[in-house]
Amino acid sequence: MELGATVCLPKTAARCEVCPLKSVCGALSAGSVERLPVKRAKAAPRRQTHVVSAIDHEGRWLVARRPERGLWGGLWELPTVVLNGDTPRTAAGDLAAGLVGFKTRVEMRPFCTIEHQLTHRTITFVGHLCRASGRHAARHKTRRVVSGTSYEPDQERRWLSLNEINSLGISAAMRKVIGALQESLAGD
Repeated sequence: MELGATVCLPKTAARCEVCPLKSVCGALSAGSVERLPVKRAKAAPRRQTHVVSAIDHEGRWLVARRPERGLWGGLWELPTVVLNGDTPRTAAGDLAAGLVGFKTRVEMRPFCTIEHQLTHRTITFVGHLCRASGRHAARHKTRRVVSGTSYEPDQERRWLSLNEINSLGISAAMRKVIGALQESLAGD
């Protein structure tokens, strides 16, 4: 029997007269039925900043599949790192250099700042457009883990057009980021 859903209703709506446990109810005997249940205060959402490196190499964009476990598990994304002490520009540049090679020339400019609300987290995405050039830019794998990310050396990565990226499984938050990227490119 679902007493909490049908009998022990909050405040004065409680139906104590039909409750099979009224003879042993502490709240009824103490006269405190109208003060129950006590709602717990909701914890404030945790705030995070995620830096996105939209890495373009000859009209193709680097995307990586997130690890199966964790936030947005198994979905695709533009390379992203949780900001941890660096400036967004520095974090975006380090991420791009780590994924496409250190001998690569990377030109950068910001293209978005987007807030996305999850149940227990408020994430601000700061996007930087990175134009990679050089002989190492199209490398799919890196030999090292990029610090502060969940990207592993053998993690699946692809260079795709924006239309191809939109056909992949991506999060609603990443769809917002990609939409902002497309708007930014249309203004160039």
